Amino acid sequence: MDRRSNQVRYLVDTRRRGAGQRLYFTKEKDAVAESKKLAQEIPVDRGLGIELNNELRAMAHQCNARSAAFDKTIEEATTFYIQHLMELKGKDESQTVDLLARAWFAEKKAGKQKSLRKDTLESIGKVTKTLRKHFGSKKLWMSLEKNLLLT
Repeated sequence: MDRRSNQVRYLVDTRRRGAGQRLYFTKEKDAVAESKKLAQEIPVDRGLGIELNNELRAMAHQCNARSAAFDKTIEEATTFYIQHLMELKGKDESQTVDLLARAWFAEKKAGKQKSLRKDTLESIGKVTKTLRKHFGSKKLWMSLEKNLLLT
């Protein structure tokens, strides 16, 4: 309550860590409107920003500016980069066609699932040799989009 005018006054305190000001209003709706406006301007970090050291905070600002040039957020850029790294890891861990063709032929020859006729095994053997001859050193891997690729 204001002592001079005996009117109820509303206070919106915009001070954050010593910066800002106190705003006084005579109408509640004006005070609420101003506080909602201010709430939208103040980023909600839920304390996470406090944990960032100055170097990391500066890096985040730089990366934000770089990704903004492509109309992307830091989160979108990071997600894209993680997917890219996962695909590279998948390529590195993939097997050569030579190794896969040999394993395929050995499995068919062993007949663990089903015994194959001799002529069928010979045909599979020819296909195996052709695959090894033309694509032997290539790596076979599946991308995140589920495309089978030779590299």
